[in-house]
Amino acid sequence: MKRFMVLIVGLAFLCSTLAVEANAPKREKGKKVELAAAEPAAAPSEQKAEKSWQNKWETVVKEAKKESKVVVYAGAVSPTLREAISKAVRSKFGVMIEFVAGRGAAIAQKLIVERRAGLYLADIVIMGADSALTLKENGVFAPLAPSFILPEVTDPKSWPNSTIPYFDREHLLFPLTVGYQSYVIVNTNLVKEGEINSYLNLLDPKWKGKVVLSDPNVGGGSGINWATFMLKHALGLEEGKKYLQQLVSQDLAVIQDNRLQVEGTARGKWAIAIGPTVALVSEFIKAGAPIKWLRMKEGGSLAPTASILGMADKAANPNAATVMVNWLLSNNGQTVFSSAYGQPATRLGIASKGIEPGRVALPKEKTYLVNEDFVIFSKDVSIKITREVFK
Repeated sequence: MKRFMVLIVGLAFLCSTLAVEANAPKREKGKKVELAAAEPAAAPSEQKAEKSWQNKWETVVKEAKKESKVVVYAGAVSPTLREAISKAVRSKFGVMIEFVAGRGAAIAQKLIVERRAGLYLADIVIMGADSALTLKENGVFAPLAPSFILPEVTDPKSWPNSTIPYFDREHLLFPLTVGYQSYVIVNTNLVKEGEINSYLNLLDPKWKGKVVLSDPNVGGGSGINWATFMLKHALGLEEGKKYLQQLVSQDLAVIQDNRLQVEGTARGKWAIAIGPTVALVSEFIKAGAPIKWLRMKEGGSLAPTASILGMADKAANPNAATVMVNWLLSNNGQTVFSSAYGQPATRLGIASKGIEPGRVALPKEKTYLVNEDFVIFSKDVSIKITREVFK
């Protein structure tokens, strides 16, 4: 009986061994079988870091739901944009957005007066550059970096030039959208394709009397922004000033009526317009006018479009404010904001469907971010030169 049991066990072992060999990888005679490498386990430090931000994020979201709302003081925020981001934030986090919206300068002044009275009601601010910088001067904002939690926000590779694009030196402000701006449009019936690809081409005698410039002596206008681009980035201070002087000798028309500049170019009074208002150009292009933006080899600007983000210090709802900041800069938030606002997202990789092609920077195109340094240069340097050149 014992011999019989030993025989049975031996046969079972032999069968299992043969089954394993049958299912083993085939190999050529004399060739070693390569075993599949095991997936490398995440380093303890990586696991700890991932768990750390996730735990922090979950805690902040939980506390934000308790606060139940976030108060946003905003300038040029349309009903469509308000509805889009309100719906997304409410659905994703269970937080309501309360907007205090209106003309940027008026909302900024309201916020300053409230804070002087000891009323800290705002959590988030979305404004144009001038209003945002005015609020900064009045000590409204808290540093943004400490509120960044999501890795997709803190990763520099998510942003242009692999750099987190703060608007100011102290990292209190952040542009939510940046539209590409070349500063020049042409009448396509008067300027052939490829005929102009550099600002230096505008000095050609053939364009004498055919160029119109938005008055650069008007602070904050497109004309002074173009002059600043030329003096600070495209040509530099010395060569830029010489260029402006040469351009004046081209019987340059300088006007302050923004609509007349675009309409006159569309009708053929001028072949080229420098520094036209973006909104007006978009309006005429949609109406079928024979005008288009040019892309110059000197590059162009990435200009925030009245959508600069800041987080108020002493926020009434600090956790909800933190959630809002991270969401607005996340892939999802940038997609929702850009689509509803109709301007290109600052973040890389966001679809630009429905946005005017001329407002979107091309891959590897030379670009310069319009930021606080640009604004200061404009006020301190550019305006002095333009007042001298364009008397």
